[in-house]
Order: sequence, then C-alpha cells, then structure tokens
Amino acid sequence: MGPETLQRLFTAFEQADGSITRRFGGTGLGLSIAQRLAQMMGGRITAHSVEGEGSTFVLGLPAAIGQTPDVVVDEAEAEVPMMPTGTLRILVAEDNLANQRIIDLFLRPLGAEVTIVGDGREAVEALAVQPFDVVLMDMQMPVMGGLEATRAIRAAGGPNANVPILALTANVLEAHQEACREAGMSGHISKPIDARFLLTSVLSAAHVKASEAQAAAQVEPAATAL
Repeated sequence: MGPETLQRLFTAFEQADGSITRRFGGTGLGLSIAQRLAQMMGGRITAHSVEGEGSTFVLGLPAAIGQTPDVVVDEAEAEVPMMPTGTLRILVAEDNLANQRIIDLFLRPLGAEVTIVGDGREAVEALAVQPFDVVLMDMQMPVMGGLEATRAIRAAGGPNANVPILALTANVLEAHQEACREAGMSGHISKPIDARFLLTSVLSAAHVKASEAQAAAQVEPAATAL
C-alpha cells in the first residue's frame, strides 16, 4: 500500500482497493473495529507497508506479567440484564467474516450457543428447523438482505415467528430504523458494534421473549380448563 492508503486505512468504510467491495461484500469496517477494540484495552494497532512488497501490522497492548488488573465499572455500566435461565441460542446472520469473528468473540461471555450464517436466506432456513432465543441480523447481505429475511421469518409462522430480531447495521438514520421496525425487527445495534451495548441488547431481548413465553404458558391451562 502507498502512504496515502496507509493514512486512511483504519477509517470506517475505507478499503485499500474499493473495487473488491461488490465482489466480496466487504464494508471496510474490519480494521476500524479492530483498532477500536485495541484502544478500548489501552493499546493500538500500527501498520507499515511497502507498495508491491507487503504489509506488517503490530498490535500493542499494555500488560503486567503476573498481575491481575483492577477493573472499575461505574454504576451505569453495571446495569446489564441478568442471564436468563438456561443456555441462550443465538443466530447471527452476517456475511463479513471479520464481523462474524468479532461478534462471536463479544458473545462468548454469555456462554451461548451461537450459530452463524452468511446471508438472509440461510437465516430463514435455520429458523425453520430449530428454535432460537435471539437473532442478530445484518442488513446488507448477498442472496437475501436483512429486511427481506425478517419479513419472511415473521410471515412463516411457527415457533420462531416472534423471535427477537436485532438489526446490525451502519445505517443509523431514523428512516433506516423505521424501516427495520416496519419489517418486524425488535431493535437496532449500530456498527461499529459496542460490546457492552450488544450484550445488553441481546440479554434484554432474551428476557422479553422468556417473559412472553412464561405468560403464554400461564394463560394456556386456564383456557383449556374452560
């Protein structure tokens, strides 16, 4: 890469070669997300490149060998919903491989069963054969996008017809959020993804689903008795 490309490499939505975007479906968010993760841990990623020869990326993180770091969490940050009973089953529909890995890494603290698919059609097919507690749905994917997939899921009926679907998208305008709601989505998570907001949103959605299922189970016996 040349010096000009190197200067903007960690900027969101930038790619060294813009011509590959449509072919491979990349968004230019991978390095931006990686840099943000490094900065959240007090470090940074640097890059050195010689055009036509190759590139070197270095991740630097502060660490003290043999010591346990002190973690300070303020009261606002501590307000994260508790884990529902049982193992969460989460479906992630995301076509970008880097984003798949990051989301999977963010979800690991939940101890959830995470299934990852690469487009909306695969998400619809997965929901047709097994139940899930939460779906994380990217908006722009090949074959079938997030909005179309959500409409298909809602129209299909069955045990997953009302599963919470959270949009994953860099489109944060109110018009985009309204389009998500009209398609039947339950919430909106913007990219680059904030790990704490992702976990809070997933747990909140899972709690709502569990509460609705519990309420339905309490009503059904009474209806049967009548």
